[in-house]
Amino acid sequence: MTSRLEDRALASDALAALRRRPRRFILPNGATVQFPKTAVAGLIEILEAIAEGDRVTVVRTPREVSTQRAATVLNVSRPTVVRLIDDGVLPSRKVGSHRRIMLADVLAYRNEVVVRRRAVLDQMSRDAEGLGPTTDETTSGLAGWPRVTAAQAGPNSPLWKASTASTASAATVTASSSGWSVSICSA
Repeated sequence: MTSRLEDRALASDALAALRRRPRRFILPNGATVQFPKTAVAGLIEILEAIAEGDRVTVVRTPREVSTQRAATVLNVSRPTVVRLIDDGVLPSRKVGSHRRIMLADVLAYRNEVVVRRRAVLDQMSRDAEGLGPTTDETTSGLAGWPRVTAAQAGPNSPLWKASTASTASAATVTASSSGWSVSICSA
């Protein structure tokens, strides 16, 4: 078994060859294999992490998810996801008696919610500063959002924390929506 330092050196050597982003590789038996661009990019990212001494885990992500998995991604209950499907907000298909939702649709909806939250926070901040709305629109179009002052929506408020938490996890999941993800952990 190789030591971690040897792994780092091997990864650095492989990176030097992959930086040119070749798509064809010659195997030891002389056969030529062609890789997709995304696979080469993934290999580069993995090798960079190993060369820096980080641990790497590759995780496959499905194209479709169940209502329970969608609920986990959106941080809501499964019945809420079913209601969003029934209301036509999230498109889905039936597999037997089960519903399947495209992960891309779940992530798009999640990003839309994050954008709306940011707009509400921006508007609350503008209201507190006495600047008023940026356009003729107000937050009244966002049902269920209370009008609060900037002090109430400051960094310690639940609304602020929910908005920033959703933003961080949205970035994490969006990065993995290409069909593979790389989880890099500090050693």
